[in-house]
Amino acid sequence: MYHDVTEGEDDEEILTDEEDTDQKPHTMVTEKIDNSSQTEQRQSTAHIQNKLEMERATLESQLKEAKEERGTLEERCKELTQKLESTEKSLVSQHIEESREKEIFNQKLIKELQDKVAALKHQLEQSDLKKQGKKGDWSVTSVSGQHQDQGQKFKRPRGLVFHRDKLVVCDSGNNIVQILNKDYTCDKVIGSFDGQFAKPFRPRNVAISRLNHYFILDNENKQIVVCDENGKIIKIITLPENTEIVWDIALMDDFVLVTLRLTSPDTSERPEDRGDRLVKYTQSGEYLAEVNGQIRGQGQFNWPVSVVVNSNNVIMVYDSGNNCIKCFDSNLNFLHQFGQSQLPEWFVGYGYIAVDEDDNVYVCN
Repeated sequence: MYHDVTEGEDDEEILTDEEDTDQKPHTMVTEKIDNSSQTEQRQSTAHIQNKLEMERATLESQLKEAKEERGTLEERCKELTQKLESTEKSLVSQHIEESREKEIFNQKLIKELQDKVAALKHQLEQSDLKKQGKKGDWSVTSVSGQHQDQGQKFKRPRGLVFHRDKLVVCDSGNNIVQILNKDYTCDKVIGSFDGQFAKPFRPRNVAISRLNHYFILDNENKQIVVCDENGKIIKIITLPENTEIVWDIALMDDFVLVTLRLTSPDTSERPEDRGDRLVKYTQSGEYLAEVNGQIRGQGQFNWPVSVVVNSNNVIMVYDSGNNCIKCFDSNLNFLHQFGQSQLPEWFVGYGYIAVDEDDNVYVCN
């Protein structure tokens, strides 16, 4: 029995030893697995870190490219903005220039239309006059010029002009300008300028513009009074201080032509500061030029009492003291003259000239 028990105990011991023997290899395998897992984790972590670094580098590269692209776009945007501003300025400037050119064109067109309307009115007036009588027939009417309010008759009447169915007469002796109707009754009077001038108003001649402005040559005050048909003064054009006599006035486009005589109490002064003149002004009163009529040895003007302008803007001056008519262009350059050498009996002494719509010249002396 003892043996059996001992044998059994031995068996237990043997079994215990076997169990210990079986447990040792298992511990080693576990340690190997743990080491392998750690290695894989480290490798995986390194791989992830490498991948992150690569992605980070890629993102940084893309960010750099995006910044560069943004800088390029900003520069391009700046260039386009400057180009747009320049284009806008150019368009505004071009629009202003086109507007200015259009305004000038419209002004010229309006002036041309006004001239055509004035020419048509003149033709109608002439047609009405022709209908009133046969060709070659003349009717003579005596007009006293008595004004219904002032009771004044003409006293030394000087220049006259026919304008818009009205006869305008410079009633010099009465210091007024009378505007007569077709039946020769007085419609209006210009001349209520009491106290406005240094001397009495003495109208010698008158010209009327397309704007219905009256340019009245005031011989006493040596000036041109510009007013409307009601006598409201628009401007005063002052003539030279040494003006002795004013004779005639005419309008050409936007210019005023005046014939006058300059004098000086001191004969030692330059002769070119004295003598008879044809003077050109703007309608606003700015002095432009003058000429004394001395050409080709013919001498200076001598009593240039009358001046007219034909449809071609040829200026004709009746130089009565030299018994001829001298012609100038619009810039006062001499063109030619005619008169006593062709028709000596017609060009003698003081007189006046006029032109009709066909540029025929009429001489009265």
